[in-house]
Amino acid sequence: MTSISINPEDKLEGGTNFNVWKARVLNILKEYDLDSFVTSVVEEPTTNAGRSVFKKNQAKAKRIIFDSVKDNIMTVLTPLKTAKECFDSLANMYETKAPNQKGVLKKQLQTLKMEKDDSVASFFTKISHDRGISR
Repeated sequence: MTSISINPEDKLEGGTNFNVWKARVLNILKEYDLDSFVTSVVEEPTTNAGRSVFKKNQAKAKRIIFDSVKDNIMTVLTPLKTAKECFDSLANMYETKAPNQKGVLKKQLQTLKMEKDDSVASFFTKISHDRGISR
């Protein structure tokens, strides 16, 4: 596997950049055909050849995750055995699913106004980027 270079500013710092980090890491994993190791439980094959490939791919997926987080987050990930456990642990810690977020988003949507020179597409783009509202 070629070395994956992740800029220090792109590394997961916590909840503030989790959604961007998640999209970036899923894209990298997909590029190496390893995304299934974090999106579902991949059973270890029973044959020796299959088991060897499985272990290598599991290690590659974990390394991509490890290389993409700040050092202070590594203490949480180190004891975990699979890439899925690492990814799920980070999602449970940093992904915002709180009910109060729905209220904040609802309030933001109620205060938005489309300008005369905005097209519908540009208005929705402005909503999603400028206001931090995710689709």
